[in-house]
Amino acid sequence: MKQFYSDTQDIKSDIAAIDSATEKLISTPKDKNKVALSVLTTEAAKISIRVENCKRKLELLQEENSHIKKELSEAKEETNNTDDLSAREEQVNNLQSKFSEGVKRYEESLKEVTGADLNAVTSTDRKTGGSSRLLLDQLNRAKWSPLHLVCLQGGFFRGKVPLLRVLLENPYSSEQLLSLLDRQDRNVLHHLTEISEPTDDTFRALHYLIGRDYSLLLQKDDRGKTPLDYVFDRHYMKSSRRNNGPSKKGHLLLQVLVGYLERGEGAQGASATDEEVNNDDIIPQNLFHAACRLPLGTCPELMFKVLFNGATTAEKEVDENGNTALHLLLANPSYAGEGNASQQQSYRPRNRAYNQSQREFRYVVASNRDAVHTQNNSGHLPLRVAMDAGRKDVITDLIMINHEAVLLDERLENRPILMAHVLGIVASTRDVLEPDSEPKIVDDVVNPLDTMFKLIRARPAIVSFGRSEALDAEKEKSNLGGKMSWRKRLKSFRFFSRDSKR
Repeated sequence: MKQFYSDTQDIKSDIAAIDSATEKLISTPKDKNKVALSVLTTEAAKISIRVENCKRKLELLQEENSHIKKELSEAKEETNNTDDLSAREEQVNNLQSKFSEGVKRYEESLKEVTGADLNAVTSTDRKTGGSSRLLLDQLNRAKWSPLHLVCLQGGFFRGKVPLLRVLLENPYSSEQLLSLLDRQDRNVLHHLTEISEPTDDTFRALHYLIGRDYSLLLQKDDRGKTPLDYVFDRHYMKSSRRNNGPSKKGHLLLQVLVGYLERGEGAQGASATDEEVNNDDIIPQNLFHAACRLPLGTCPELMFKVLFNGATTAEKEVDENGNTALHLLLANPSYAGEGNASQQQSYRPRNRAYNQSQREFRYVVASNRDAVHTQNNSGHLPLRVAMDAGRKDVITDLIMINHEAVLLDERLENRPILMAHVLGIVASTRDVLEPDSEPKIVDDVVNPLDTMFKLIRARPAIVSFGRSEALDAEKEKSNLGGKMSWRKRLKSFRFFSRDSKR
């Protein structure tokens, strides 16, 4: 009876899993993309395994009931044993009915959402069906698939890439297999970059997997960490706690990932061919410039603090257009987008994206403070680049650090209205730059009032701007319904936004 109870509980668990998968399919939107559909098909293959197991257990229970019934009829046992057998048969029949009904509902929902047939997903061929089930097997506590295990522990003798090639050459597409996540929502690239000390074989596997599916680089686990976060945490943060820097292989691994992220989806790795990719072809020419060109949020929050620590001369290098790392960071459109989307009554967005972008800006400035005074090949200072890009989050710091950049901008020289905007921007801030702040970007205390005084002293005409319009304010009120157009024109950043007409 104990074994019968255990078997019935397993069957009930399988039926509940089938019903849960059916409800998930029913609630799935009809406009799913290709990757999402492949994930549903992969889950269908797992459900098919449960269906087969459940079907086999029900058949075994029915055979056992028939055997007991035959023994009772031959031995002519008492009535109470016959009643027990009837209860067993009734319970098995109920489970069989629920199982058949659940499988039918699941098949209908699967076909409606994905267009696939459960019989097509479950191969009847012993060889292909068995191998596919093994590849999709995640029935362990950590929910690791064979691909996860290969990336983490496999390839000691022949290397990881030959094993990955064999595992991915199967009836299921590589997208389905590479989309498998473990219990912590980690993909195979998370496991590969978690290796304590990368080897040459690690880099070959990395190129191969990214060549297969670039989106692995962008996926986040249940803590919101990408493979780049894993590399940074293991090889930079842990090494800093031990008061030593990252290993050469660890630093090279970070460079390779940044290089792939900078290239985007067009990055080519070692795919189905035997051609190997050289690390030197992927790593960026200047890691600091590449990090500044990546979209906001791609790099770990502390990566700028660790990289831009003033320890190397590469931080002060310029590219072919004369741009420093600061120029490239200020011209990055993803940083400006966060500020524009968050603007309300003030030009300063107070959210996490703003805080991160300002911190990264200050780390870059602290690593090369001369960059604030450096012009690129077009003759533009970082302040001019920030104005053109609409970087409302850092422009006040740039003005307070180097107010002479305002005076050197030819656009502001004979246009008091723009100078008035600059004064309004500085007057709107409450921040005071102090030399003991972290990171250090100034040698002396700089406050907004001092900056305004220096600008007014250099451009005295700015004080009288708007006087004639103010004297005729009553006329403007009558014409514009009480709104004074000159005040509207003085709204901060109206002339420095990316979409404005200059």
